[in-house]
Amino acid sequence: MDDKTQNIYENLYVQIEEEFRCCNQGSYKTMDRYEFVIKNFGRFMADVFKKQNFNNIKSNHLHGYVEFMQDIGYSTSYAVIRFFYD
Repeated sequence: MDDKTQNIYENLYVQIEEEFRCCNQGSYKTMDRYEFVIKNFGRFMADVFKKQNFNNIKSNHLHGYVEFMQDIGYSTSYAVIRFFYD
């Protein structure tokens, strides 16, 4: 990851941390898993789309992430992304 992409990811990481700090839903294990998935999604957004704000996410970004995860052999839970996005 180059410096610019790393800075974008760190910006997204701060947004993720702020969101999870205010959240009280789900068990600790559920929240840990959700946070792990969202951080991976943030890394994907920084690498591929260079997005700096989660408010600018569109459906094509979600579809791209799902296709990427399926290509490398992982399943993707829309519930996690929807939980964070809503």
